[in-house]
Amino acid sequence: MRISQLLCCSLGVTALFAADAHEHTTPLASEQLVSARTAPLPSCASLSNASLGENVTVLSAESSSTSGVTYCLIKVLVAPAINIWVGLPSDGSYNGRFMALGGGGFVGSVSAPTTAVELGYAGATTDTGHTGSSGSFGMLEPGKPDEGLQIDFGWRSEHMMADVSKQLIERFYGGQPKYSYWNGCSTGGRQGQAMAQRFPEDYDGVLAGAPAVHFEKLGLGQTWPQVPMLMENGGKAISSDKLARAVAAAVAACDELDGVEDGVLRDPRACNYSASALVGTTLTAKEAVAIDKIWHGPTNADGSLSWYGVPRGASFSTLAGAKIFSIPDGQGKYWVEYDPEWDYRTLTYDNFAAFYDKTVRIMGPGPTPTDNAASIGSFRDRGSKLLMWHGWADQVIPPQGTIDLHNAIVNVSDGGDARASREWMRLFMAPGVAHCGLDSAPFSEALVAWVEHGVAPEMITHAVSTKITRPLCPHPEVAVYKGLPT
Repeated sequence: MRISQLLCCSLGVTALFAADAHEHTTPLASEQLVSARTAPLPSCASLSNASLGENVTVLSAESSSTSGVTYCLIKVLVAPAINIWVGLPSDGSYNGRFMALGGGGFVGSVSAPTTAVELGYAGATTDTGHTGSSGSFGMLEPGKPDEGLQIDFGWRSEHMMADVSKQLIERFYGGQPKYSYWNGCSTGGRQGQAMAQRFPEDYDGVLAGAPAVHFEKLGLGQTWPQVPMLMENGGKAISSDKLARAVAAAVAACDELDGVEDGVLRDPRACNYSASALVGTTLTAKEAVAIDKIWHGPTNADGSLSWYGVPRGASFSTLAGAKIFSIPDGQGKYWVEYDPEWDYRTLTYDNFAAFYDKTVRIMGPGPTPTDNAASIGSFRDRGSKLLMWHGWADQVIPPQGTIDLHNAIVNVSDGGDARASREWMRLFMAPGVAHCGLDSAPFSEALVAWVEHGVAPEMITHAVSTKITRPLCPHPEVAVYKGLPT
């Protein structure tokens, strides 16, 4: 096996960047926490009569299967329109744990929690209280928000998912789960953060990938790339080929900054490459200006940065396409203007800062208020663990926002003592990884080990390919290339 050393600084944890496939250890989540049941489980159909509280109705309870696992699938409706599907392994594979699975975007649909069930967990998913992914549920009628459905989406549906699921687990298995976990990315990561802040008793461990916190600012940042592109390019999108060449050029120019040429930027914040270098060969001067502004991000009226741009090394395909990304379009129409006819093309350099201020004022801090990080202290105090990760090449959610969240929690919850925060919260930044582009399994295994065995993750291995692995270190540590071992 050929290996090259990397070092997790600053704590001196030596890691290996292997050129051969990495063999994972046996997942601790496979450990059975419940004794074999001597009495037979109740029938799945019997759960259709379960009384789960006011305004909660069991729609159906039927046996199902996935990848060789037989489970009971219970479909529940929480008024007015929250659909929750709970899966309970019924073939002896239940491991004594509960795992709630987060959604993406504005969610708006529900499916069986097979990811959890196949691992032996009791699992659950929710549509968060509406149908459809456009974000239109945020508006009751033109000019008026639907505050009830916004709350259902923001946090009520996720809390009710924990409440309903644990009642069904109690009825089916005769006891509560030994441990409860949240597992989600993007919106799912934000949902996990909201649960840790608002309902610290619901989960013993939260895995939050690329969390869509800073909810109000995030949509603004996703809107921004359209503004310089249309302003500088005569109202037209820049071709996808030119955008891809600009991204590749930035990576090539800054690749060596981390000490190893591997086609990845360890931290795009260190890269100041300007697209103006491509003028005359690939880009026009105005196209280069637009791309630099997309990388930089929008500014306030005083010129200060209001939110982060697309990081260098991340694809432009989602946010700088031929039309606006559906999520920020829905935010503008149904959460800010309350006008289905609102057109993002009315935004300009001159009025974007005012639109930013209006959005922040109307939407407030959203369902996961990062400026109230102290509220997560109860989650910490009960011994629960928060494990976060974010890819440095995220083309949808700026990774700097997650670092800001991490730092806010350290400052507000632990008085700025980062080592105190490391006892219960850790963030792993992943070079070269796009939006939700990591395999969550190693993180889920690490979270179980931390919650149940007190083994804090000092390093998590990211499988870049079948032949390459990369060590990820707890922020602010990074893996530093040390050359081939002698």
